[in-house]
Amino acid sequence: MANSPKSLGNPLFQSRYRCKSNYMAGSMAQGGVASEAMVISMGEAELLSFFGSAGLDGGDRVASHIQNIQSALGPHKPMACA
Repeated sequence: MANSPKSLGNPLFQSRYRCKSNYMAGSMAQGGVASEAMVISMGEAELLSFFGSAGLDGGDRVASHIQNIQSALGPHKPMACA
């Protein structure tokens, strides 16, 4: 019997982070752990990913990215900031 990705891992992760599967994503690159677009795409797919501010200049710019992500996803889609 094959397992589906949805059945793997602890169900508490899915419930706590509002995810359909027990996976999270992020990529190390200039300008953040994951781009704003990646965090939004993952969140829309009900998968968790982290937006990181490493390499970004200024608190206003970081705050703007976070506001854009929160605006796009609303309060019930998964996202995280590092």
